[in-house]
Amino acid sequence: MLIDLSGKTVLVTGGSSGIGRAIAKSMLDAGARVFITYLSQANDAAGFVEDARARGRSAEAFALDAGNTEAIRTLFAELDQEKGGVDILVNNAGIVSYVDFLTLEESEWDRMLNVNLKAAMLCAQLTAQSLVRRGKGGRIINISSISGRRAEPRRTHYCVSKAGMDMLTRGLALELASYGITANSVAPGTIRTNMTETALSDPDRHDTIVSRTPMGRIGIPDDLAGIATFLASDHAAFITGQVIHVDGGQLL
Repeated sequence: MLIDLSGKTVLVTGGSSGIGRAIAKSMLDAGARVFITYLSQANDAAGFVEDARARGRSAEAFALDAGNTEAIRTLFAELDQEKGGVDILVNNAGIVSYVDFLTLEESEWDRMLNVNLKAAMLCAQLTAQSLVRRGKGGRIINISSISGRRAEPRRTHYCVSKAGMDMLTRGLALELASYGITANSVAPGTIRTNMTETALSDPDRHDTIVSRTPMGRIGIPDDLAGIATFLASDHAAFITGQVIHVDGGQLL
């Protein structure tokens, strides 16, 4: 199956490393112009852009704090006015923390929901508004987690944010279908990234996760890239409102 995203502009939030970078690279390889955002990994973002341009591809990186709604609005205004707008949005930026519920501070709850859910909602809304103004269909792809389907110790706030992401996806799919805009979630299981490296460095935790994963291994970012790129393509034009678990069978 040939996936051709030529002529499409993709925005991957949190695209400088990990899952976001793998998705951005895959869409770049499919011919899209790719924008990524980053928070603190300026060198990684610059490296992505340099690599893309060395291969004759079009890529740009933008600094963005996903917890800052005014910064999000400013970025999308710039993308609309100076770059022609976005056709495909990948809401990937996110955070995780481990806190016992009994000692969870309100500020940490707010931080988690703001970055993981509110920012995704706003990016999706601004993308959809731009697509409707331009009379174009498009794609919204939310990177959620299997944690949205099951409770986990010391991560109640994170699990709630990801469950909310999946319901956001369904709501977007329902409300935007008549405009030719699809919305789907990709929900990874345990994936080896900078965010999970500390937890996976514990041999007992690593072995426990592997033992509970029927595929018998920890996932890698490239495991997510193919399905996200497929959902961005014309091949997925009649798929919307779905949550696709990429977890090696962890939820079975």
